[in-house]
Amino acid sequence: MAECKKYYLTTPIYYVNDVPHIGHAYTTIIADTIARYARLKGLDTFFLTGTDEHGQKIEEAARKRGKSPKEYADEISSKFKGLWDEFKISYDKYIRTTDKYHIKGVQKAFLEMYKKGDIYKDYYEGHYCVSCESFVAPSQLVNGELCPDCGKPTRIIKEESYFFKLSKYQDQILKWLKEKKPILPEAKANEVIRFVEEGLKDLSITRTSFEWGIKLPEEINDSKHVVYVWLDALFNYLTALGYGSEDESNVKRYWPADLHIVGKDILKFHAVYWPAFLMSIGYELPKKIAAHGWWTRDGEKMSKSKGNVINPKEVADAYGIENFRYFMLREVPFGADGDFSEKALIERINNELGNDLGNLLNRIIGMAGALDGSRMAYQINQTVGYGAWQTRAMVLGDHGEHMIPMPEISAVCGVPLEQIISKDDMIGIIERTKAGGAQIVKHLGTSAYYAPGRAIAVMVEAILDDSHIVVPSSVLLDGEYGYSDACVGVPVVLGANGVERIIELDLDDETKNKFKISVDSIVEGISISSPP
Repeated sequence: MAECKKYYLTTPIYYVNDVPHIGHAYTTIIADTIARYARLKGLDTFFLTGTDEHGQKIEEAARKRGKSPKEYADEISSKFKGLWDEFKISYDKYIRTTDKYHIKGVQKAFLEMYKKGDIYKDYYEGHYCVSCESFVAPSQLVNGELCPDCGKPTRIIKEESYFFKLSKYQDQILKWLKEKKPILPEAKANEVIRFVEEGLKDLSITRTSFEWGIKLPEEINDSKHVVYVWLDALFNYLTALGYGSEDESNVKRYWPADLHIVGKDILKFHAVYWPAFLMSIGYELPKKIAAHGWWTRDGEKMSKSKGNVINPKEVADAYGIENFRYFMLREVPFGADGDFSEKALIERINNELGNDLGNLLNRIIGMAGALDGSRMAYQINQTVGYGAWQTRAMVLGDHGEHMIPMPEISAVCGVPLEQIISKDDMIGIIERTKAGGAQIVKHLGTSAYYAPGRAIAVMVEAILDDSHIVVPSSVLLDGEYGYSDACVGVPVVLGANGVERIIELDLDDETKNKFKISVDSIVEGISISSPP
């Protein structure tokens, strides 16, 4: 069988200095939506998320609560994972930077860069932002001391440090940014390009003033140093695939990343530091880095002191997770800042989900109740111009009870079919229609262009047993059987006319035989009268 194209996307790993907030949920919901779309297109998808658990800020937060850093990290990381599971986030792997395999992979990368001559020891003296875990150049300080990203005071530190030769890769990074255009939205790229053009200085990548971090490789024999938290964190995108382990097959399978989704405040780390690290160890660079905006509440920046930080679980519990997801994705264009207000959320639910889609549902149900199956097929034929014999199998023919409306709403609106009609109800429909000739499938393959045809194809796929074969329509876009780009990636049940086409595909004999037997058993004995 032909190899399926891969799609590897990631969220940033979230810092465990506090519990999840709406910004974390926003990033994760975006990534989950893209991952689900990629799977519908038939792509071999790998979706990664997780938590970043090392650094001075974690060590200090744990001390304030009378816990060890690991105990504190365990507690907060479990809250992130629990929330994503409750939100039904479809991640394929949840990584923690305290995982042993990750630690091993980071040490391997550090050693490779060290042996290459890209790492050297010196002393660092300058401003450091504990909140952002970031060194700040004097020219970037606000009022001579404040961090330009978070606005908090920086600390002046002087300590022995290992440095990464970031300056060595300045020209290569600039060329990559300008030629490959990896940053989305493209307007964000100009900020990064200007930052690089101003001149990159070598980056301090170890600390000695705290202990909660990954120790340097034993080969370097310098145990008082721990790895800088951003070098540690960025390599999760590789270690999650097995980099540094005995089995690196997933690295070969999924790398490079197709999409890193990040907040705009950490774009610099992903678009400058991360590609430099990858260049040093000889790995391909990510294809795209998408940076989204920040959320305010009722026009004000969220902060604990103001008491206006939004707990995403509370919103989802109050209004429903699907409504919450819809609002977050619908309210602002990607890349722009957004303002959260319950008034806006309620208006979206009432006006767009309740009124617009609700009216659509009621109208289709009314139309379906007024027509039986054969009349519905005839009306579709007259409306879209298909021949009656092409469209006749689009309708279940249950005399108005759960005909087109349910699966069509599911396909068009993205609502899971099982939330509209139960599997038992669907099976009941199939049973009752058998007497009329099993009016389901004969030409679904040739009618897949039309939304109800696609919807019923998905519905039938959910009912039939394991011997039934469904293929992505993207493999059948030659137009020979009426396929169109409009249905790329939608699972399609192929009817009788599709049997010969599937046999032409690069499938093994067992799969082809299963498919033919399945189609033969479905279409056997079909007899549908012409519409009145």
